[in-house]
Amino acid sequence: MSISCDSVRSIHCSITRNETDGRYRIRDLSDGKPGVWIRLRSDRGIPVNHGSALEHEGKVYDAQLGPGGFVDRFVDYPQSLLLFRSGEPEKLPYVFSKSSMTSSPGEIWIRLSSDIPFVLHPNDHFRFGSSKDGSTAFEFHRFNVGTGSAQGIRPTMEDEEIAIDDLVIPDHPDIPVSWYGCYDGHGSYECSRFLSKNLHKIFQSNFPKQIVSVNEIASSLVRTFVAADDDFASFAKQRGISPNVGSVVVVVCIIANIIFCANLGDARAILGRADGSIVNLSQDMKPNNPSESERIKKCGGQVINNRVNGRLAVSRAIGDMEFKSTGVVSNVPEIRAVEMSNDEFILLACDGLFDVMSSEEVGKFVRCRISACVEKNEEPNPRQIAVDLVTESIMKRNTSDNVTVMIIFLKCFCTK
Repeated sequence: MSISCDSVRSIHCSITRNETDGRYRIRDLSDGKPGVWIRLRSDRGIPVNHGSALEHEGKVYDAQLGPGGFVDRFVDYPQSLLLFRSGEPEKLPYVFSKSSMTSSPGEIWIRLSSDIPFVLHPNDHFRFGSSKDGSTAFEFHRFNVGTGSAQGIRPTMEDEEIAIDDLVIPDHPDIPVSWYGCYDGHGSYECSRFLSKNLHKIFQSNFPKQIVSVNEIASSLVRTFVAADDDFASFAKQRGISPNVGSVVVVVCIIANIIFCANLGDARAILGRADGSIVNLSQDMKPNNPSESERIKKCGGQVINNRVNGRLAVSRAIGDMEFKSTGVVSNVPEIRAVEMSNDEFILLACDGLFDVMSSEEVGKFVRCRISACVEKNEEPNPRQIAVDLVTESIMKRNTSDNVTVMIIFLKCFCTK
């Protein structure tokens, strides 16, 4: 769990966490206009305890929530800008209480833990200033995510990526679902862009209606990829898109405390564990893999120069309709499920990165950047590390492909 700043650049704010007392320190570096808007949802999301006071410009504001609604004082905080929702408000008599800590001007303190059944919902905002003045806003996220990408020496950019912190499942609104995808197109960008707009929506419609288990979710991911392939085939036919356009896919879907990885092709996802090890969440699907080579031959194809029929460098993908009639290129993904256990980060990237760096080298690179920040009592920035990896692979290791990297921090690293 982490708080990150989304709609405000880092020059406007600083967010750190004190591991001793579990408090997040949010320092507003903008002009610090009066007023605050906090939206808390208790129907689903991330459990938190907000038992400390809000302090802004040296003022402390207390509030209580009882059966009759708001009581006590909210002098500069219009109640119309405050939304608290709870099914049993009488069981939560204190929303905020005065903190014993003294805050310097321009700081806000919020204590986050899990001992009170209240939640912050992903994409909720902390807002400094009134709702009319375009005030500084901080957005709450389930995880801290950053992405970097570059075209490299290729004539066109065909990668797409997506990060959805809170993918709402209509039939199961209480289950937290996050969706992260890296789509590496080939032949053109049409397929990867189609997937970035539609694959998660197809998953929503294929999510188990009643029984939600690891096997059921794995099956729904398979159905999602097969359906997406059919949908893109129709889309491509309607728009006259070439039958040799396609995309490989790697998706990480975090449902409650289970990490699901669905892989189609040679993009890759890795997991950095707390013990320092790196776990591959996916296996590259290439024609020269023994199992893939055997499957291709059974479908009447050949593997020539490590390519399907001497042409396609991956054995599984969305699109590539010229190969789908015989099944030599499959649309069935590999699915892996791992339970989160004090893990540190997940990284997704296209093969442009892994062509020049191993999973272990990538993991070491990320950890070195994290350690450098922690030594300075700074929370590491996943976006900056992702950009550094892209630069490393293109400028120093001379990859010949587009490069897209997404890093998901599963914990906070700074102890300040």
